[in-house]
Amino acid sequence: QQQASAALFKEGYALAQQLGSRVLMAHALTSLAHVLVYEGEYTPELRGYIEASIELCRQLNDSHGLAQALLNLSTFHTQTGDYAAAMRVVGEAEQVAAANELRPDQAWIDAAWSEVTLVAGEELSGVPARLQRAFAYFEEAGYSEGMFIVRHHFGELARRQGRWEEAVSEFAASHSAATAAGDQRMMARALAGMGRVALVTGDLE
Repeated sequence: QQQASAALFKEGYALAQQLGSRVLMAHALTSLAHVLVYEGEYTPELRGYIEASIELCRQLNDSHGLAQALLNLSTFHTQTGDYAAAMRVVGEAEQVAAANELRPDQAWIDAAWSEVTLVAGEELSGVPARLQRAFAYFEEAGYSEGMFIVRHHFGELARRQGRWEEAVSEFAASHSAATAAGDQRMMARALAGMGRVALVTGDLE
């Protein structure tokens, strides 16, 4: 399904190029990059798509598109291990969202900031408030994907702080919601979180 979506966005981008529409090009590129980021193949080609979408959104003064494109780049950096770059990009996205009162984008920024902080092993004191703010927005908006992603991050926070039962509870809730949505990537991440807890606690049944 993701591959089919990527193919459609590539086709849409090619058509937008033929039409000379920078708006359509920016939308197609940002969507294509988002799908490829989700697939988890962090290639130079993907980096090129992300950077091109960022440049087009800057030219168009498209603040929402720019925030989304920057979040794609942050995920790319996070998954390729450049946490400092990821946090810089998240910071830029947050400035864009704050300047333009983009509350939905701010929720995703809070989730991204928390994820980078967790995987980088940074000071965690700011993570709970960020995750709570993001979850509150996603719950209010009825956005299930955002909620189960944030619950995964709550689980990871609890795991890193040694709160094993809470970690398992959050991972299990994330897994259940991701299963209902058919999101295999987040299902796998939640299971991996529960597995890490089991290794530490010795509860391998």
